[in-house]
Amino acid sequence: MRKLFELDLKDYKDSDKITNRIASKAIFYEKPFLYMITSDKYHDLKFIGGGQEPNETLIETLKREVLEEAGLTITDKIEPFGYCIEKRKSIFDSNEVFMMTSYYYLCEIKHKSEHRDFDQYEKEYGYKLIKIDIDEAIDQCEKLIKTNTKNYNWIYRELKMLKMIKDEL
Repeated sequence: MRKLFELDLKDYKDSDKITNRIASKAIFYEKPFLYMITSDKYHDLKFIGGGQEPNETLIETLKREVLEEAGLTITDKIEPFGYCIEKRKSIFDSNEVFMMTSYYYLCEIKHKSEHRDFDQYEKEYGYKLIKIDIDEAIDQCEKLIKTNTKNYNWIYRELKMLKMIKDEL
């Protein structure tokens, strides 16, 4: 899979402990619309997906996370888009660097359900699935970056991905 970019916010000390995470993310793009997750609390946007569990393949992670977060079942037509590496201060531990490799896949929806299986913080944030015009998503991310991004600093990664998708697809 091709490397798309590296994003290092450099908002940490070099002496901080590094925690690595691997994630799979879905791109559901029906030009000009995308399915994404937003929160009622911060109005941020993120691609559907999440962290890999032990002994799980990237595709198994993708399918599980898409079902848990969005209630969507995807078809077996899954096409790699690329991956990015993100490095930033952890929002949970001020002495920790969070380093995540996110693998993005173009996907198609097979079935939609109302059932969600959110983590506690996702419930607190009021996460929900939305269908949004890509230009509106880019504009929303750019506006959020001008405000306090402390609780959703992944918005930089998602904005970069949105612009790449718009340019390439």
